[in-house]
Amino acid sequence: MRKVAVLAMTGLLLVVAAVAYAQVTNTYTVTASTNPAKAGSSKKPVPISVKFNYQVGEVNGKRPSPIKKYSILFDGLRVNTNSFPKCSAAQLKASKAACAAAKVGSGAVRNASGATNNPDDKSIVCDLQLTVYNSGNNKGLLLLEGGPGQGAGKECPIEFGPSNGTIPANYARGARGTALEFSVPATLLHPLATLDNSVYDVRSTILKKTKKVKGKTVGYYEAVGGCKGGRRTVTVTFTPETGSTQKASSPAKCS
Repeated sequence: MRKVAVLAMTGLLLVVAAVAYAQVTNTYTVTASTNPAKAGSSKKPVPISVKFNYQVGEVNGKRPSPIKKYSILFDGLRVNTNSFPKCSAAQLKASKAACAAAKVGSGAVRNASGATNNPDDKSIVCDLQLTVYNSGNNKGLLLLEGGPGQGAGKECPIEFGPSNGTIPANYARGARGTALEFSVPATLLHPLATLDNSVYDVRSTILKKTKKVKGKTVGYYEAVGGCKGGRRTVTVTFTPETGSTQKASSPAKCS
């Protein structure tokens, strides 16, 4: 009888936790820009740098549901991964220094972590440094770094680095432009079995990098169109662990 009662109580707690977590509703905002803010065209591409920031909140101030997949689409932009130095995930995990030439961007990722069964728990702060690398063949690598005692911008109770903070990414070309797409590993979403790690603020910059290829200047990121009414649309698709996939858009100036 006691065993039945314990099982019943355990089941009730799981149901209560599930109901509480189901009430979490994420909110999203996006801002972005390019430099120069030129329209460009397929015949006259313009090498540019790219900035994109996004914030994840929750309608009632709770910890957001962790985001397991992202797609960041810039209208009218393309990426030339094969014209620049590249680095593989294996190389990065073996030696960060060996990938220095393939670095194309940087940024910061701020997380609020807490107990999985308590969406109000945002007690654990985890700030990580972001580095973006070119990996060739329309691929990239995102590296998150931080750990105990590393100070502002990299202070996190759990150690992240090349061995466990490397995320493969793809550049997907479509009719509108190029999207940077990646999925977040379970080790980052849940550093511990009872812990959720929820991103709430990301700020990143992809550098303006150029190279001469057969006498022509090629940019890592290039503007090749997509400018309408002085605006280029940037759309981020967020896929959370719980709740529905949502999109958030922002206009970036262009002319």
